[in-house]
Amino acid sequence: MDVVLDGGPTRCGIESTIVDARGDRPVVLRLGALPVEALVEAVGPVTVRPGSSGQPVAPGTLAAHYAPRTPLRVLSGSEPAPGDVDRRGYLAFRDRPSVDYRAVEVLSPAGDLTAAAARLFDALHRLDAAGVTEILAERVPDVGVGRAINDRLGRAAATWRPGG
Repeated sequence: MDVVLDGGPTRCGIESTIVDARGDRPVVLRLGALPVEALVEAVGPVTVRPGSSGQPVAPGTLAAHYAPRTPLRVLSGSEPAPGDVDRRGYLAFRDRPSVDYRAVEVLSPAGDLTAAAARLFDALHRLDAAGVTEILAERVPDVGVGRAINDRLGRAAATWRPGG
C-alpha cells in the first residue's frame, strides 16, 4: 500500500541545500533553503557548483528539473514584457505589474525572500493552471535564499526554447 503524508506547507518552501563536504573545501551541489552566506559563516569558504548538464550529482540538479507545463520566461528586469498580456501570466517578486495580465502571482509584497521561497511552487502551480500561454517571471534579489529561487526559475525556463 502506497501512503503519502502531507505535513502542510514548509517554512521555506524550496528543497534543502545539498553540500559535498568530502574535500578540502565544501561544494554546494544544489542551492536551497540554507543560504550560501550561512554556510560560509559556519564553515568558511565554499564553492558553489549547482546544476548539471549530464548525470546529476545530486537530486534536483538537472537543467530542466523544475518546470511547469506552461512555458516560462525569466525577465531580465522587473519591467513587464510587451505582448499579448491577456494570455500571459506574471510571477512578481513584491509588486504587481502595471500591466493587467490574465493571471498574476506576487511572491512577497513585503520583499521577504524566505516568504517568497515558501510561495514559489504554489504560485507556479496556480499560474500553470490559469490557462495562460506563457509565464513571465521576475528574478528576485540574488542573495540568501534568493539565489535558490532564481536557480529554480532558471531551471523552469530551461525546458522551453524558442521553436522548441
